Amino acid sequence: MASCAAVPETLILDGGLSTELERHHGVDLSAHPTLWTAGLLGSADGRAALRAAHLAFAAAGADIVLSGTYQASTPRLTAADVRAGVDVAVGAAREASAALGRHVSAWLSVGPLGATLADGSEYSGTYPPEQRSEAALLAFHAARLDVFFGAPDAAELGGVAFETVPSAAEARALARLASTDARVRVLPCWISLQCADGERLADGTPLVPLATELCAALAGRGALTGLGANCMPARDAEQIVGALARAATDAAGRAQANGSAARRGVDSICIYPNAGGSWDARARCWRCDDGAPSFARTHAPRWRELIRAAGLRAIIGGCCNSDRALVAELRAQLHPEGGAPWTADGRTSPRASSSSNPVAGPGWLAHGHALQQRLLAQPFALFGRRLISAAAQLPLPRAPLELPGWMLRLPLVGAMLQHLRFRPTWPGHAAFALSGLSFLVTDMLWLRAIASLSCLLAIGFNWFHPVGKTLWLPVYWNVAYIVVNAVYIAQILKERAVSLSALERQIYREHFDGALSVSDFKRLLDAGSIRTACGKELLLVRGRHPQHLVLVFDGHPCVEVEAGISFTRANGLVGEMSFLHGGEASATVHVSAGSRYVVWERAALDAWLEREPAMRRGIELAIARELMRKLAHSNKELVRATRLAEYSRFVSRAALRVQLGARAERDASCDGFFELLRAQREAAGVTGEMHARVLADFGVDEATCRREQLPAGAVCGAIVAAADGAGSEADGGARNECSEGGARTAAERSAARAVAHTVEHALNRRASSGDAAGVHATERAEGRSGERQSAS
Repeated sequence: MASCAAVPETLILDGGLSTELERHHGVDLSAHPTLWTAGLLGSADGRAALRAAHLAFAAAGADIVLSGTYQASTPRLTAADVRAGVDVAVGAAREASAALGRHVSAWLSVGPLGATLADGSEYSGTYPPEQRSEAALLAFHAARLDVFFGAPDAAELGGVAFETVPSAAEARALARLASTDARVRVLPCWISLQCADGERLADGTPLVPLATELCAALAGRGALTGLGANCMPARDAEQIVGALARAATDAAGRAQANGSAARRGVDSICIYPNAGGSWDARARCWRCDDGAPSFARTHAPRWRELIRAAGLRAIIGGCCNSDRALVAELRAQLHPEGGAPWTADGRTSPRASSSSNPVAGPGWLAHGHALQQRLLAQPFALFGRRLISAAAQLPLPRAPLELPGWMLRLPLVGAMLQHLRFRPTWPGHAAFALSGLSFLVTDMLWLRAIASLSCLLAIGFNWFHPVGKTLWLPVYWNVAYIVVNAVYIAQILKERAVSLSALERQIYREHFDGALSVSDFKRLLDAGSIRTACGKELLLVRGRHPQHLVLVFDGHPCVEVEAGISFTRANGLVGEMSFLHGGEASATVHVSAGSRYVVWERAALDAWLEREPAMRRGIELAIARELMRKLAHSNKELVRATRLAEYSRFVSRAALRVQLGARAERDASCDGFFELLRAQREAAGVTGEMHARVLADFGVDEATCRREQLPAGAVCGAIVAAADGAGSEADGGARNECSEGGARTAAERSAARAVAHTVEHALNRRASSGDAAGVHATERAEGRSGERQSAS
């Protein structure tokens, strides 16, 4: 084997020799139940099949091929047959190296004592009592090595692989043998353990303490030294790799602290688990999961990164139920550039041309592999492999799930289960991401739908949890959450399925939107009746208990607060205060002909709302909003009326001053008077519409006056005369009627009469006398008028 410095960081090991033979070389190993692949060493055809299998693994990308001697031992086989296994592997590796242009190494496969017993004890470590001691196991394996190293080509072996070691005693014996036997000490070597899970050997020995002990025992060897595990589920491999890597680095740290850093210790981790499926002990065969995702994609890159992070070399391959396809995929994943960087002299070498065929058997094998590399492997390496490799290197736990074969063979469902089989962690991340997204959604339907999807992904994640078992507690609770959300989603969809007419949508939008759901509004509307007023109809009578709740949606109800005081207001609810506190109506309300409204019988509505508290709260909310709207409207109208009254007083006073002023002022154009009003209007915030309304009340049109260039005296005289006319009408007993403009009070009528009397008296005095006394009398009259008006 090349020097350690020339060995690449990652070596590809071959796959399960028996699986390759049975799947691709037409070999039936059931004829050799106690020797398995070693049973082929006794015949020329068997040796040829073994040679073809080694070459197929090398052509697929293996750097190391293991000899078919795993169960070989004497006296079950002759020494010559046992040695033939070494020669076949070495010869195949030599031939493949020459054909492929890269170094392929043949290693001696040495199985445990249980493999030679063929009783399944290699998976339990329960050996016969006389063979359980470390000394007995050391003697057994030393005798086997004597036979193996007697092979003619043994000197060309690349290393020794002690495989599937199930017991602590046997592991200690092999570590001692690897450190003391002169033939093994100078060769690369690894000891591969058989683990029951990620923490224990098959015999129950804790893995970490034993690995630490083995690292110490293997220190001081002069060649590549590895520690690893094989023939276990891929789901346990990552934990095993972590434990072995920690033991190796801790041993190296202690050696450095003790001043013995120059002594070589464990510098490699080898890992080659089963490729899935389950062993049928009765039929003595593997039940395969055809089409299941390979650990070469889902696990191997992660193992390599863990081993590299510990500063060690990675040796990765497959064990039972793996063949050339797995090896090719490992090569593609771990060496995506396609070439093998390891040559016999330790230098990088290009691949041999595709015409070089390392398989002496059927020629289609090498050609088919080359075609696969050109059409599939190399193009996919540009993007797909790098992406998958990067994803696989994320620190996310993965563990395969053993599923029955019949489930994986189901149409469509089987394909989905194959992806779920390796317990991916992305459903967990997606579940939490969707849960967070649901908090950002305001629409209740979307919120519950996203939350349900989050729960569904959480169920899948906890069902196929990376720890290797289903976590039932979160599964149960997430199922409950999905059921609750499904009920509310059904209710929301039922509500949103309600259709409204154009009129109903208008009523809902103007009066109940935000207070009641569409479905509740539809039910409320159906409980009442829509009516159209044929004439003047009373809705409420002041001082009586209302028997109805009314909503006027088309028309303007007239409200009479008390005798002589009435007004009209915008549409809306009528009798809502009595509905809330149950008292008498505070005003009389009627509508004119053509008005449309909804009527609810008070007794029936109260009885219904007793059974529907949510509906009552919604109606109360709608009433509260209606009262706020009315209050805002009343405040606005009050401000408007106040400004109208103040501006009307200002206009009358200004007209009075002009009438009582000098003749030149009265004879001047009315433009000056209107400019005075404009300045006051801008200062007081009086709108043009309010200005026009006040002038109209006095019987004056500004545009006409300006166009005709009427004198100010004429315009102001008309205003004063209008005020006097209003006072006379009041003296005549004009009654207050319901109108939008409202009515004049007794105080206003008194003030109007006082202003008219004063103006008339002043004009008569001015007309009869132009002396100063008359002027003073006029001024005194104006003062008295102002006092009276202020008093009014």
